[in-house]
Amino acid sequence: MNSIAATAPYPDKCAHLLFEEQADRVPELPALIMVENRRENRRLSYCELNLRANQFARRLQRLGIGRDAPVGIFLESSPEAVIAVLAVLKAGAAFVPLDPGEPPARLTYVIQNARLRVVVTNSALKTLVPNGVDAVYVDSASSIAEDCENTPVSATLEDAACVLYTSGSTGRPKGVVRTHRGIVSRLAWTAARSDDIFLHNMPLGAGFSEERLFLPLMQGLPLVMMPEERFNDISYLAAVVEETGVTNLTLAPVSLRRLLDLDPGAIRRLRNLRALAVGGAELPGDLIEGFRSAVPGTQLINAYGSTEAGSVIRGPMSRNHGAGPSPIGHPVANVKVLILDREMQIVADGEVGEMYISAPSLAREYLFLPELTAELFVANPHSQNSAERLYRTGDLGRYLSNGEIEFHGRTDRQVKVRGFRVELREIEVALEQHPEIREAVVVRVQKPEPEGRLIAYFATKMGAPVTVGQVRAHLQRLLPDHMVPALFVQLRDLPRTHGGKVDVRTLPGPEATRPLLEVKYEAPRNAMEEKIAGIWEMVLELSGIGVRDNFVELGGDSLSAARVSVEIIERFEVEVPPDFLFDPGTVAAVAEFISHARSTVDGHLVCK
Repeated sequence: MNSIAATAPYPDKCAHLLFEEQADRVPELPALIMVENRRENRRLSYCELNLRANQFARRLQRLGIGRDAPVGIFLESSPEAVIAVLAVLKAGAAFVPLDPGEPPARLTYVIQNARLRVVVTNSALKTLVPNGVDAVYVDSASSIAEDCENTPVSATLEDAACVLYTSGSTGRPKGVVRTHRGIVSRLAWTAARSDDIFLHNMPLGAGFSEERLFLPLMQGLPLVMMPEERFNDISYLAAVVEETGVTNLTLAPVSLRRLLDLDPGAIRRLRNLRALAVGGAELPGDLIEGFRSAVPGTQLINAYGSTEAGSVIRGPMSRNHGAGPSPIGHPVANVKVLILDREMQIVADGEVGEMYISAPSLAREYLFLPELTAELFVANPHSQNSAERLYRTGDLGRYLSNGEIEFHGRTDRQVKVRGFRVELREIEVALEQHPEIREAVVVRVQKPEPEGRLIAYFATKMGAPVTVGQVRAHLQRLLPDHMVPALFVQLRDLPRTHGGKVDVRTLPGPEATRPLLEVKYEAPRNAMEEKIAGIWEMVLELSGIGVRDNFVELGGDSLSAARVSVEIIERFEVEVPPDFLFDPGTVAAVAEFISHARSTVDGHLVCK
């Protein structure tokens, strides 16, 4: 039942031109609402946003920035970042998001690989800008004197709009060149209402970020933004949704899990949402049922796509499909999804094969990687149009009798972590750059969360022990946080198949005991520390946790930190912020925090 969704028109204009039309139509309506502390919001109207973007675009053009030129955006999610993005597009160029939180070595690689000459940033981040590029400050007053009129049209739908870097199987990130057509084609199937309000709660470099950014701005609707450091604070996010009237939201399944399992009050704050799109990983059946029970009036949508293709499959999740593979929806307007075998022939109805996508939203290429582009963007042998391309997703799926597509895993070792696509080989290459590590393999296990956690297995050159802290610190210099494994297991040698490959099926499970840490084990010294250590051991599924052990080095992450915080509230009636488990992140520090909190209130609370 390989099929194509219905065709639908979309504007024959670039995204920034559609935004300019809205600035003329609704100049005084809010374009951006920045929630800075939930009480004081910064607002920019469509007129103000367009004026500031025009002024900055003129400044970029005076620097020689023009059609198809890449320009780095070294800013956290903020109104200034949106101004910079619009200005780059108005100048005819393509923006390249650079995450200020990523390791300098990775940032330097992206800057060199993309051949960036100019990076847009602000004065607060200027000391973090890598060498070798010209920094232009979006918060500088020098652009005020620039012409505030719209810039002449200098880009077409086929020109590059942005270059998004994703994890690469070669051990290096790769740049995906997205076109203007890829952004505006979403309007063919998006049915926004005139009173919709969208929340942008993802970094600029995330796979669907540019779609979420431009979807409201192309239609004259408000876009709510929040501080990037609060993206993982799910209670804060829920409060922002309630207080600003957000109607459309996108979350990763792990964030929805936190809402359902860890903060029942927060999930009820989503009751005014019209639609919640969940993407980036499979959507387990219990999440579907839990959300429908907690927020029955909100439509839960499964969103499937990739950086190379954009959002291409969507479907309302109205029921629990059991323990097996979950349907991920139907192809959206103008999208073909073909299920093909290894010879690129269409499989029989109901059979599993690799998913190939043809859509106007397909990326143009991998930047400066013609061989990889030719390998994954191929001619469609089943089309009479010789120019039609297919993108090989690497995902397995099949069509059901009702036309929905059912997801059946991957053909390779790519995984999703916190909504990000991760090539496990990139982590392994980084591990093997450690001077003491001889070989390494990384796997994802499904516990304790359906999205799973990463475990790194490694063997050292001389068999000498290497601490978790040393290996973690090494990876943190090379990789973003979401790519650093939660657990590390040192082996004498990695198991091999008869063919000499690492046999991941025979890797031992991580031991339920304290890993090798830099600090010596120190036992709990009182009842409070014993109870806290017991909570950690229960949540992390470890034994022998000491009071000076670091929570992160024990395998703790944001989800387990939230679970620990809930348990502490239950036992001690004191709220410990989840971030406190990362810094300073020891049992002793948590005990001291609780003791101080109890001493500052009237009376004395009793541990349960």
